[in-house]
Amino acid sequence: FTRQVHGSLNPTEVAYVVANEGRRLIGCDRVSVGIRHGRKTTIEAVSGADVVEKASTHIRRMRDLFDAVIQWGEKLVFRGERDETLPPKVLEALDAYLAEQTPKLLVLVPIRDEREKPKEGSKEPPKPVRSAVLMEVFDPPEATGPLEQKLEVIAAHSATALYNAAEMKRVPLKPLWWPLMK
Repeated sequence: FTRQVHGSLNPTEVAYVVANEGRRLIGCDRVSVGIRHGRKTTIEAVSGADVVEKASTHIRRMRDLFDAVIQWGEKLVFRGERDETLPPKVLEALDAYLAEQTPKLLVLVPIRDEREKPKEGSKEPPKPVRSAVLMEVFDPPEATGPLEQKLEVIAAHSATALYNAAEMKRVPLKPLWWPLMK
């Protein structure tokens, strides 16, 4: 899995490997990957889908959920019951997403690469993470712990690849020198 994830520097290709291979390794119904470019998150891949239709209501609501959780900076776990302790923006985005889809288990994990962490002794607040992974299960088993642990492992192994791909997209004048590099 790790070798496949690091096989490209294209964010969409990396995200598709994470989504499709991650779904297979976790054993869940759907895995989605979002990468933050600037202020907004782009849903780069949804497992089992050849193309992510960015204008669809489902993807827009998913993007809003990714944005809210990335700004919050914590892992979101939904097990079929509403949690009033969540931040208002996260709760609002989750409710809107659940109006579209009805997973019984939803886990959204923001992924922070080592290079994104603030330096020790720095007084700056940490920047929002660049990417996140969403796992959905529509008929979860009684014990969901193993699924969540597998998602954490997939997220940890894909953090560096997603960070590298996002950084490569930001390189200036890439269209000029990319053909030479290939």
